[in-house]
Amino acid sequence: MPLYAAQSMEESQAHELVTAEQDRVAGLLRSVRSELAQETESLSEQPAIVEHQADLGSDTFERERTLSLLTTLEHELVEIEAALARIEDGTYGVCEVCGEAIASERLEAVPAARFCVVDELRR
Repeated sequence: MPLYAAQSMEESQAHELVTAEQDRVAGLLRSVRSELAQETESLSEQPAIVEHQADLGSDTFERERTLSLLTTLEHELVEIEAALARIEDGTYGVCEVCGEAIASERLEAVPAARFCVVDELRR
């Protein structure tokens, strides 16, 4: 079994770590999509009466917050899928900028990390 640049992280460990993160993010994504659907349904069921401007502003803010969270989670899922591809091609745990190993502690904290800490801070 090949060792990844994360030194002591084997392919099975890397795959387990990334798929666990994928499951976590996918669950959050389902939850946010459900929340968004409920918000949309709630808005469509409200009578067409004039609401107070502050209420409209609050509703708009909540909807924008939910949409922003949805976008962030979708992006995270794309990054996780890319990490799974890197596991398959043997480049998981290698910084895309400097080519050095990404610390296993960083990969445990951010399983889809593409950059070492130094290069992440430079971005």
